[in-house]
Amino acid sequence: MTDICRVDVYVKDTRWFDTVHRVRPAYFPDPPPASTMVEVVGFTHPDYLIETNASAVLPEI
Repeated sequence: MTDICRVDVYVKDTRWFDTVHRVRPAYFPDPPPASTMVEVVGFTHPDYLIETNASAVLPEI
């Protein structure tokens, strides 16, 4: 998780904004990665409420 530099979050309702930002510190170090939240009409399954996309930069080995 420390290699993630960007997270895009797609939600069906922006009321999830506060919940997402309360949970983030449990998974990402400080400072957290850059992020964008976008409200969408729907997902591929009607029960889905949230989708995330993450980009990481891996250190050279």
